[in-house]
Amino acid sequence: MKKLFLIFALISFTASQLEAQTFESFYKKAIEDYKKEPKRYIQKTCSPDFIFITGHSGEFRNYDQMVSIFSEDKSIPNYQADIKKIVESGDIAVVAGISINPQPNMIYKDAFTYTFHKMKGEWKWVMAHHTKIDYKSLGISDEEAVKQTCENETKYFHEADVKNWDSQWGESAHSEYHSQYLKELIKTPFAKGEMLVRMKSNVAKTIKPDGLVSKVTDFEARINGNMAWATYTQEDFKGETSDGKSRQLRILEKVNGSWKIVCLAIQRM
Repeated sequence: MKKLFLIFALISFTASQLEAQTFESFYKKAIEDYKKEPKRYIQKTCSPDFIFITGHSGEFRNYDQMVSIFSEDKSIPNYQADIKKIVESGDIAVVAGISINPQPNMIYKDAFTYTFHKMKGEWKWVMAHHTKIDYKSLGISDEEAVKQTCENETKYFHEADVKNWDSQWGESAHSEYHSQYLKELIKTPFAKGEMLVRMKSNVAKTIKPDGLVSKVTDFEARINGNMAWATYTQEDFKGETSDGKSRQLRILEKVNGSWKIVCLAIQRM
């Protein structure tokens, strides 16, 4: 009987060890999947009620907000995750460690705690909490980065590069577009939220390169934490011929180190 008990205990111990190894191997593979296709990883692994508490502002982000941050075709090959501890109990697993996450204009170094819940046999990411350790600029100033986003939004629109044009924008739910030109299209001088989403979707179906090149003068930006505004005069040219001037306003939000447009306003001059 004692021998049988010892065999049973050994089997139980081995099974628990294999289960722990199963989660650890899952998570290490998850890191590689995230580096290759971060957007797909978020969509596949995060639960619908996922919550992320950011390290740089303490802001809460839900599943949809996290998905909107990432571009479809952008990998993060230099992302690093130094796992300090994994604790697993039944259907719950918690991972703690240090992450280094390079972005276009910033390198983020955070301490993280991630919580996973096994649902229907699959591990789902349900909660993430980052604590800032060190954020380093890669040399480009915020003002230069803001100007780059503003100019890229216009450039990609003229080129009818819908994917890159849309990637200059922040989350659609709270973004807004003001222009007197809109009255000709949608009978109102502004589009916001769902109306903006529909408008951008319709533009994507019909837009073609217009051959215009824009020149910006008297650019001015003001930065306040993760928010910025910029004003400037823009003149569009087709070849050497001017296609008109406009006064431009952009309000931007910094998301994961990248400046994204959340409000755009154009006034014909």
